[in-house]
Formats: sequence, C-alpha cells, structure tokens
Amino acid sequence: MIYVEMGGRCGNQLFHYAVARYVQLKNGDANLVLNYAPVFDKHKEAEGWYDVLAEYNTVPYTYYNKEGTVLKNETNFLQKLLVGLKAIHIKLYSNKDRQIRANKAPVGQKALNMVGVYWVREGVDKIYVGGEKNPS
Repeated sequence: MIYVEMGGRCGNQLFHYAVARYVQLKNGDANLVLNYAPVFDKHKEAEGWYDVLAEYNTVPYTYYNKEGTVLKNETNFLQKLLVGLKAIHIKLYSNKDRQIRANKAPVGQKALNMVGVYWVREGVDKIYVGGEKNPS
C-alpha cells in the first residue's frame, strides 16, 4: 500500500496525488490510501478544504480510517528516525527564503526514498523508487 498524508487545497492535493501515482506506477500498482483527516479536521470545507480528487478522473483510492497520522501508525523505527532528521534539517532552514529551502530539499531525499518514505514538503528534485540510481 502507498499511504499519502494529504494536505492543502486543489493544487497541493493534485501534487501529492501525482507523486503517489508516480510511486504507484513504479511499484507495480499498489493500492493508494489517502489520509485527509489531520488537515481537514482543522479547516472548513466551505473554504476549499475537501477531497478535490473526487472531481477528477483518478485511479481508485481508499481513505485512511485510523486515528492519527500515517507517520505515527504505519512507519517503522528507521523511517521515523530519518523523517525526524529531515524535519530538523527543514527547521534549520525555516527562516530562509523559499528558494533557499527548495534548493536544500534534496538533502536526505534519497535516504528517505530508500526506506519507502516520499516526503516532498519543500519541493522535490528526484524521487527514487526501488533500485533506481542517481540520474547522470
């Protein structure tokens, strides 16, 4: 299964879906499971916070039905550790402008991808799925 923490409105959701779909295609068509709860529990549907993917011709997906986040419930210790290190890295650059943060986004991306985590919070340079090598 490919678990996706959904967030944002239309543009962000479409980007999250596109990354998940790319990983899905590379992994041989695993099921997509989308978690909208953490973000949508805090925002109002009338302000554009709803599952906009339902309005598009997407592949079938299911909703995550557990309490809490995918990170908390579905990851192992190594995945949590690497996500924690990436979060610290992001925090170190949080006061920098958006372009600097985007330039630093690839740091740690391959390590995360190698353990099955595809975090694209500040942008993405390359997604490594399976045994892919660095682009030359």
